[in-house]
Amino acid sequence: MWGTTVYGMDAFFVSYKTPDVALLLSAVAAVLFVVSAVLVIATFDRWVQSEDKFTRLRFEAGSALCVFILSSIFLFSGVPYFVDAFSNRIIPAFSREGVALSSASRASESVTDVEQRFAQEAATLFNASIVVDLHCDALLWPKRNLLTRNTWGHVDIPRLREGNVALQVFALVTGVPLLQNYETNAEPGLFSDAVTLKYIVERQPLSAIRSRMGRVQLQASKLFDVAKRSNGIFRVITSAEDLALYLRSRVDSQSRLSAGLLAIEGVHALDKSVWNVDKCYDAGVRIVGISHFFDTEFGGSAHGVGKGGLTDLGMQLLGRMESKRMIVDLAHASTSLIDDVLEKATRPVIVSHTGIHAVCNSTRNLRDHHIQRIAKMQGLIGITFFRPAICGHDKDPIAEIVDQIEYVVGMVGARYVSLGSDWDGAVSTAVDSSQVDRIAYALLERGFSKAAVRLILGENAVRFFLKNLP
Repeated sequence: MWGTTVYGMDAFFVSYKTPDVALLLSAVAAVLFVVSAVLVIATFDRWVQSEDKFTRLRFEAGSALCVFILSSIFLFSGVPYFVDAFSNRIIPAFSREGVALSSASRASESVTDVEQRFAQEAATLFNASIVVDLHCDALLWPKRNLLTRNTWGHVDIPRLREGNVALQVFALVTGVPLLQNYETNAEPGLFSDAVTLKYIVERQPLSAIRSRMGRVQLQASKLFDVAKRSNGIFRVITSAEDLALYLRSRVDSQSRLSAGLLAIEGVHALDKSVWNVDKCYDAGVRIVGISHFFDTEFGGSAHGVGKGGLTDLGMQLLGRMESKRMIVDLAHASTSLIDDVLEKATRPVIVSHTGIHAVCNSTRNLRDHHIQRIAKMQGLIGITFFRPAICGHDKDPIAEIVDQIEYVVGMVGARYVSLGSDWDGAVSTAVDSSQVDRIAYALLERGFSKAAVRLILGENAVRFFLKNLP
């Protein structure tokens, strides 16, 4: 009865497809939940102390309990939608670089013939390009139906197709300190881990609540399930051969098909065992981010306490990953860890989502000497859209992204830069996955060649994955 009612409420919230309704109802539910809980406790206490225990007090206790049950149903159903909608927002783009490239929207504006022709050329270039994004956290929000176009968040399959995103890397987030910050975080315990609490509210399986490895397997299986139910418009890539076949079928079908590639964000997901990387591989994971928001037995995080380098256990992990041709991701890694991996690695690495330290002075951002070394080993740098990592102009959120790209291209050329949005990572971004054309327009307007724009949008990433996936 309880499960049927709660899942019925899930359908109720999904049917609205608007975060405002979820926000309102979940807020009301939260208030009712707290008030009714207090009433239940207070009334029960009075009932215990009363000599007449089977009259009015029993009615009051029963009424309060009913309100408590109903409000808890709303709470556990509505809160996940509210948190998703509230956490993953789009920043309004104020500049001309933020104007959509559709001919209809351009024609409705007062623009010159030159501007209109430029927009049409940009749209033609974008539609003929392949787009790849190196990082999103959409699987962290299981209440969002990825096969439906949603009006909140950043990623779902319809929007990936609208945005011409041929390949999207889906990261598996398995542990985040409840009160995380950008500078120093200790490893959270089970119940000081925000993902644990989130999974409890979402009524996830006990295996995923208790184990981070269980969370990897749960989230990965959900993406394969999305592919299975997509009627062929979405698939999961696990090898270079898969990718080559998919790209050919995308061209042959002349359709905006989309695909996903699985990554883990932080090797705390391995539950302290090197050999669990084999389980990740078996679950479909092909990219491993060594760090996230805290240090582990394997190495340091840019946001950790010690911020150390690669440990002996980390060296074992690196060797195991390379033997399976899994790709190392250095996003969120400490400076010492990046140094150690670049010295020890025998295969190219990526930094899936980062800003550039010289442009935006942030502890998590990539330094110049790391940019040069990654390019020298034929690696790939994904520029994030997450504002604290790229610093803000306030009036022009898309230009912030272009600033980071421009700096890297000026240093090592356009062949080592990609997009690494961090969509759905509980962040606000200038565009969602249906609006990548705005970044293409901004790059062209900044003076990038058409060839460079195509490389940055996706050709670099395709080349990298075809060469380095198993």
